Amino acid sequence: MKLLALTTSTPWHGAALFVDGQPVAHTLQHAGRGEPRQLTALVWQLLADAGLQSSDLEAIACDVGPGSFTGLRQGIATARALAWAHKIPTIAVGSLEAMAAQAREQGWSGPLCVALPARSGLSFVGWSPRPGDLHERLLPDDEAEAFWRTCATAARAAAGPVAVVGSPLTGGSPGRVAMERVWTAGGIRDLEDPPHPLAQRVGAIALARSSDAFRTALELIPSYLSASEAEVAAGHLVADLPMPSLPG
Repeated sequence: MKLLALTTSTPWHGAALFVDGQPVAHTLQHAGRGEPRQLTALVWQLLADAGLQSSDLEAIACDVGPGSFTGLRQGIATARALAWAHKIPTIAVGSLEAMAAQAREQGWSGPLCVALPARSGLSFVGWSPRPGDLHERLLPDDEAEAFWRTCATAARAAAGPVAVVGSPLTGGSPGRVAMERVWTAGGIRDLEDPPHPLAQRVGAIALARSSDAFRTALELIPSYLSASEAEVAAGHLVADLPMPSLPG
């Protein structure tokens, strides 16, 4: 399968190309404001370097966030356009999932917290007790801070520490400040390298899923950092899953 993977949830936009399950090329660059053409140029250059055309693609994987409003719109619009033009399926991959997978790729197999401060006093958190298992929630900052404090307690009590991976996208926000304060005091290991989803990781996650996970382009639904009024009214719930108890 020839698969194109895109990630635009942070200011760093990337694309990766896979052929028969193997990554053959990837690119990453900082996206300037109001320059959606940069992503298209990245894709065309990637295909040209591999000796392929867009019509050779058989599927597209796309990072659907949480992420920036403008960035996600650019990535999803590009993925939809290519999918519709060539009548090929797409697959959505979450940015928290990609960041967690990158931490796992660094060799971390223990409990992992993925943290992404949002806006409007909210923060995205993900809890991964083991590789391949991730539960996501969107919480008010005070509840997120309580969650991180529980991580800190677990890090001190458990035989092995809890690791945290985050994103600098909203650096300086109250949630970000609280997150740094809590995990520094709690001795939690910070795995913030790289602090944004990589296209090659998005593609690898997509290829690891079963064929029935691939959908039509219309099913690429973005998750923005700024919560909508409906999300707030619904209690900030991203996934209807209880946050698992931490060890320790």
